[in-house]
Amino acid sequence: MDSERSLQSIDEKFGGLLREFLGDKQHEAVLSVLQKIPLGVVDFLSENVIFISDSEYNWAWSLNRSDFSKIGRGIIFLSDEIFRKTKKEMEFTISHEIAHQYLRHKSPIFNMLPEKVTERQEKEADRLAIKWGFRKRT
Repeated sequence: MDSERSLQSIDEKFGGLLREFLGDKQHEAVLSVLQKIPLGVVDFLSENVIFISDSEYNWAWSLNRSDFSKIGRGIIFLSDEIFRKTKKEMEFTISHEIAHQYLRHKSPIFNMLPEKVTERQEKEADRLAIKWGFRKRT
Protein backbone atom coordinates (compact mmCIF):
# COMPACT_ATOMS: atom_id res chain seq x y z
CA MET A 1 0.00 0.00 0.00
CA ASP A 2 1.45 3.41 -0.87
CA SER A 3 1.73 6.15 1.74
CA GLU A 4 -1.31 7.99 0.30
CA ARG A 5 -3.45 5.12 1.52
CA SER A 6 -1.99 4.96 5.04
CA LEU A 7 -4.45 5.29 7.88
CA GLN A 8 -2.49 8.22 9.25
CA SER A 9 -2.62 10.17 5.99
CA ILE A 10 -6.37 9.55 5.66
CA ASP A 11 -6.89 10.62 9.27
CA GLU A 12 -4.86 13.79 8.65
CA LYS A 13 -7.06 14.72 5.66
CA PHE A 14 -9.92 15.23 8.14
CA GLY A 15 -7.88 17.62 10.29
CA GLY A 16 -8.71 15.87 13.55
CA LEU A 17 -12.46 15.73 12.95
CA LEU A 18 -12.54 11.92 12.83
CA ARG A 19 -11.05 11.70 16.32
CA GLU A 20 -13.16 14.51 17.72
CA PHE A 21 -16.56 12.87 17.35
CA LEU A 22 -15.77 9.15 17.19
CA GLY A 23 -14.69 6.74 19.91
CA ASP A 24 -11.61 4.57 19.35
CA LYS A 25 -13.52 1.58 17.96
CA GLN A 26 -15.66 3.77 15.70
CA HIS A 27 -12.61 5.75 14.53
CA GLU A 28 -10.81 2.53 13.59
CA ALA A 29 -13.86 1.20 11.69
CA VAL A 30 -14.38 4.41 9.70
CA LEU A 31 -10.68 4.57 8.80
CA SER A 32 -10.82 0.95 7.65
CA VAL A 33 -13.65 1.80 5.24
CA LEU A 34 -12.03 5.05 4.08
CA GLN A 35 -8.86 3.12 3.27
CA LYS A 36 -10.80 0.92 0.84
CA ILE A 37 -12.76 3.53 -1.11
CA PRO A 38 -11.37 5.69 -3.95
CA LEU A 39 -9.10 8.56 -2.86
CA GLY A 40 -11.30 11.07 -4.69
CA VAL A 41 -14.20 10.05 -2.46
CA VAL A 42 -12.02 10.39 0.65
CA ASP A 43 -11.02 13.88 -0.51
CA PHE A 44 -14.69 14.80 -1.03
CA LEU A 45 -15.62 13.48 2.41
CA SER A 46 -12.74 15.24 4.17
CA GLU A 47 -13.99 18.58 2.86
CA ASN A 48 -17.74 18.01 3.11
CA VAL A 49 -18.67 15.47 5.80
CA ILE A 50 -18.30 14.93 9.51
CA PHE A 51 -18.71 11.53 11.18
CA ILE A 52 -20.41 11.39 14.58
CA SER A 53 -21.12 8.36 16.76
CA ASP A 54 -22.30 7.31 20.16
CA SER A 55 -18.92 6.95 21.77
CA GLU A 56 -17.48 6.47 25.18
CA TYR A 57 -16.60 10.18 25.09
CA ASN A 58 -20.12 11.43 24.35
CA TRP A 59 -22.88 10.49 26.74
CA ALA A 60 -25.31 12.96 25.22
CA TRP A 61 -25.19 16.16 23.21
CA SER A 62 -27.39 18.29 21.01
CA LEU A 63 -27.09 20.47 17.96
CA ASN A 64 -29.23 23.51 17.36
CA ARG A 65 -29.98 25.19 14.06
CA SER A 66 -26.98 27.53 14.20
CA ASP A 67 -24.64 24.60 14.93
CA PHE A 68 -25.40 23.15 11.50
CA SER A 69 -24.29 26.33 9.77
CA LYS A 70 -21.10 26.36 11.86
CA ILE A 71 -20.33 22.77 10.94
CA GLY A 72 -20.93 23.53 7.28
CA ARG A 73 -20.73 19.84 6.40
CA GLY A 74 -22.93 16.86 5.88
CA ILE A 75 -23.20 14.54 8.87
CA ILE A 76 -22.93 10.77 8.98
CA PHE A 77 -24.22 9.54 12.33
CA LEU A 78 -23.18 6.02 13.30
CA SER A 79 -25.15 4.44 16.12
CA ASP A 80 -23.69 1.89 18.53
CA GLU A 81 -25.87 -0.75 16.88
CA ILE A 82 -23.69 -0.66 13.74
CA PHE A 83 -20.64 -1.62 15.77
CA ARG A 84 -22.37 -4.72 17.18
CA LYS A 85 -22.60 -6.24 13.70
CA THR A 86 -20.01 -8.36 11.91
CA LYS A 87 -17.07 -6.47 10.40
CA LYS A 88 -18.45 -6.96 6.88
CA GLU A 89 -21.93 -5.74 7.85
CA MET A 90 -20.45 -2.76 9.68
CA GLU A 91 -18.22 -1.82 6.76
CA PHE A 92 -21.07 -2.14 4.29
CA THR A 93 -23.29 0.11 6.41
CA ILE A 94 -20.58 2.76 6.76
CA SER A 95 -19.76 2.63 3.04
CA HIS A 96 -23.49 2.83 2.21
CA GLU A 97 -23.83 6.02 4.30
CA ILE A 98 -20.68 7.44 2.68
CA ALA A 99 -22.28 6.71 -0.72
CA HIS A 100 -25.36 8.74 0.27
CA GLN A 101 -23.13 11.72 1.02
CA TYR A 102 -21.01 11.29 -2.10
CA LEU A 103 -24.14 11.06 -4.26
CA ARG A 104 -25.50 14.14 -2.45
CA HIS A 105 -28.71 12.38 -1.47
CA LYS A 106 -31.22 14.23 0.65
CA SER A 107 -32.24 12.84 4.01
CA PRO A 108 -35.73 11.32 3.91
CA ILE A 109 -36.06 12.22 7.60
CA PHE A 110 -35.46 15.95 7.19
CA ASN A 111 -36.89 16.38 3.69
CA MET A 112 -40.05 14.28 3.83
CA LEU A 113 -39.14 12.53 0.60
CA PRO A 114 -41.65 10.34 -1.21
CA GLU A 115 -41.14 6.62 -0.65
CA LYS A 116 -40.11 6.06 -4.30
CA VAL A 117 -37.33 8.65 -4.01
CA THR A 118 -36.11 7.11 -0.76
CA GLU A 119 -36.11 3.62 -2.31
CA ARG A 120 -34.18 4.89 -5.34
CA GLN A 121 -31.59 6.59 -3.12
CA GLU A 122 -31.18 3.42 -1.04
CA LYS A 123 -30.58 1.31 -4.15
CA GLU A 124 -28.09 3.86 -5.54
CA ALA A 125 -26.15 3.91 -2.26
CA ASP A 126 -26.11 0.10 -2.16
CA ARG A 127 -24.83 -0.10 -5.74
CA LEU A 128 -22.03 2.37 -5.09
CA ALA A 129 -20.93 0.64 -1.88
CA ILE A 130 -20.88 -2.66 -3.78
CA LYS A 131 -18.88 -1.04 -6.61
CA TRP A 132 -16.31 0.00 -3.99
CA GLY A 133 -15.97 -3.65 -2.97
CA PHE A 134 -18.26 -3.92 0.05
CA ARG A 135 -20.82 -6.68 0.22
CA LYS A 136 -24.36 -6.35 1.45
CA ARG A 137 -25.55 -9.13 3.72
CA THR A 138 -28.05 -11.33 1.92
